[in-house]
Amino acid sequence: MYFPAKKAGILQPQIQHTSRNHSALHGTAEHSNPIQSGSFCPSLVSAVLKRLADILCSTAGLILCAPLLFLCSIIVRLDSPGPAFYSQERVTRNEKVFRIYKFRTMIHHAEAITGGVLASEDDPRITRVGRVLRNTHLDELPQLLNVLKGDMSLVGPRPERPMFVEKYKAEVDQYEQRFLVRAGLTGTAQVYGHYYTEISEKTAYDLWYIKHFSLWQDIKLMVLTVKVLFEGKPLQRALEKPAHSSPKLPNPPIAK
Repeated sequence: MYFPAKKAGILQPQIQHTSRNHSALHGTAEHSNPIQSGSFCPSLVSAVLKRLADILCSTAGLILCAPLLFLCSIIVRLDSPGPAFYSQERVTRNEKVFRIYKFRTMIHHAEAITGGVLASEDDPRITRVGRVLRNTHLDELPQLLNVLKGDMSLVGPRPERPMFVEKYKAEVDQYEQRFLVRAGLTGTAQVYGHYYTEISEKTAYDLWYIKHFSLWQDIKLMVLTVKVLFEGKPLQRALEKPAHSSPKLPNPPIAK
């Protein structure tokens, strides 16, 4: 599942994404290089520094982005009826449920019409302003408050809703390993994937991040996130390999 590669001096994941059923059918589970439940043990110093960085950066971000947050909230209210913000239950480290904050990007009470379903690329529930906010990821800015509170980290797997977590745990190989770390504002899946990337592929990116966790990797991912935001598209991903190919896993040194 994880194929580290270096490009322009940056450790970059090559991803083979598989479902539980596909792994069982083609016998690829032995090649997925799983993360054992007790094997993710960052040092106390790394954990403290990561949390300190979360507190400092989220505080600075909320202060610096206050005018932008205010402007976005006004535009959302003017574009369609309903509140500017909304909150929703999501799942973070150790499968703890918390409430995430976002700008509203859909019509008010959208789920009263369709029920709890994932958004599609041409979802008619998404408002005009909401589509712009999603494409620029500005709808995620209020989550700086979640980072400050400790529900999330700056870098980590994106949090999902409890109803989808149970579904994905049954369908996606090693999905439950995502909860070894706090959910993140950005992550490997956001840098190398996009909003509508398949969940099996997103999971593969997230597990790659956990396996190769370091503060230096966090810094690089935050820098690359800014690059993606300005360019408006994810970085070019490495060539995917078929799920049944049973490749040998390279083991290059990890950039620290």
